[in-house]
Amino acid sequence: MKTIKFYLLFSAAFLVGFGRFYFYTMRLEHNSLQKFIEKKIEGSATVVAEPDRRDNSLRLTIRIDSLSEKVFTDRGLVLITVDPYSNIQYGDQFNFSGVLQLPRNFKTDSGREFNYVRFLEKDGILYQLNKPTVKNISHDHGEWLESNLLKIKYSFLNHEAEVIPEPNLSLLGGLLLGTKQSLGKGLLDNFQKVGVIHMVVISGYNITIVAEAIASAFSFLPRLLGFSLSAGSVILFVLMTGASSASVRAAVMTIIAILGKLLRRKYDVMRALLFSALLMVFMNPLILVFDPSFQLSFGATLGLLVVSPVITLYAINISDVFKLRETIVSTVATQIFLLPFLLYQSGIFSMVALPVNLLVLFPVPFTMLIGFLTGLLSFINLPLALALGFVSNFLLSYILFVVTTAAKQSFAAVSIPIFSFKIVVLVYFLYAVILLKLHRRNASRSPPNLDFQKMHQHTSSYQLERSQG
Repeated sequence: MKTIKFYLLFSAAFLVGFGRFYFYTMRLEHNSLQKFIEKKIEGSATVVAEPDRRDNSLRLTIRIDSLSEKVFTDRGLVLITVDPYSNIQYGDQFNFSGVLQLPRNFKTDSGREFNYVRFLEKDGILYQLNKPTVKNISHDHGEWLESNLLKIKYSFLNHEAEVIPEPNLSLLGGLLLGTKQSLGKGLLDNFQKVGVIHMVVISGYNITIVAEAIASAFSFLPRLLGFSLSAGSVILFVLMTGASSASVRAAVMTIIAILGKLLRRKYDVMRALLFSALLMVFMNPLILVFDPSFQLSFGATLGLLVVSPVITLYAINISDVFKLRETIVSTVATQIFLLPFLLYQSGIFSMVALPVNLLVLFPVPFTMLIGFLTGLLSFINLPLALALGFVSNFLLSYILFVVTTAAKQSFAAVSIPIFSFKIVVLVYFLYAVILLKLHRRNASRSPPNLDFQKMHQHTSSYQLERSQG
């Protein structure tokens, strides 16, 4: 009977998932812009997402409002590339002219093909305009909430810039607010080479730190009010940082945890992880296959939950001062679990990833706290902000020093030949068999008391479009 119920449930889930994927992609495919492919078009458009500033370009996601002075509505968004010194912001409206093109897949430095078409499509972007003519810019046409959140974000960063120089400022912006200001290709390559590319953009780990700080700040309030303010603040923060898959996953899990405390219910991390993943995939089926951020965020958290308990049993003798044992266990667990998928995806095996992660991750929460306080003080008292900024600069410089020094070593990274995804599936099958046996064998042993509820992933937002695009 249980077998029949399982197959019925599996079949129903498969049909719902297939139907959701079919109708989602059909909605994107029916676009009236298709007839203008490889043709020059003119019209007006509005920037509908935070600009992505790179070394040599500024990338804008736009919605076309009109073509040749005729009102135009289309579900497909357009990615345009303009001069890097352009001061175009979210919500700006302008006239444009350029040749409409379809995105194309490209090969990475390791020779692997990146499905750039589907990667953009998951965000509703179906077309490109490379270096179009842009003129007659007007402002404040975006959504009220997002516009104001971005104004707060940029105001905070502008005040931070008075205290913290580059490239430290860009790193802090990535840690705190998920800014898309580029660190420069050289530094980005170093972060990727040593296996800490997830640090330069907002990740599930960063969101977890911020969410826990927010929950603690409101813990003295009545439970219902505290939950409402905590959940609302987390949601607003995620929206302000760009709502990447990794940050949304972490936010959903955190809100479930806060709700569990409100209802006095036990928080099951695995159930929260699966629920958040199912919810996100239902809302956007394309992220399951074409969003590295979602895949690695989910995989890192899953690895933390299933591998950490096994590793913990062999880490009893490691001191837990400054949560050293917890950091080592969580880092090793996520590195081991993600390795097959990372090698398949990037083709780069970082020989120094484990020690570098251990060296740079432990000061991250403190760096974020001091950096945030520095930014707040810069609004109030610049001399005090400069004093605290000295500590922020020291911590940020330390992280950059470790990454740069490790990346210079000749043995830092090894290129792995391209291999079939079937090998990845086989390796994870072997992982499952080994972990199942180890869990059964160690069921009677009591591991050290680590807080696995809080040990959310230390590696998540891989963001191939930033490191390779």
